[in-house]
Amino acid sequence: MMIKRCERCGRETHFVEKCAFCNKYVCRSCEHAAKNIRKVRRIVICKTCFGDAAKMKKYENMK
Repeated sequence: MMIKRCERCGRETHFVEKCAFCNKYVCRSCEHAAKNIRKVRRIVICKTCFGDAAKMKKYENMK
């Protein structure tokens, strides 16, 4: 596996996911929440975007 760097905190890790709102690759400690949309799509929101009320509301309304 390749070691990748988190674009939010700079930590090196094996597993990063892309935030659906700011399009940054974030590690597990920087992601605030994640939910599965359908069977194959996973939506992740980082801690920075979760602080923005408009983005948080949009995330909560996703199905």
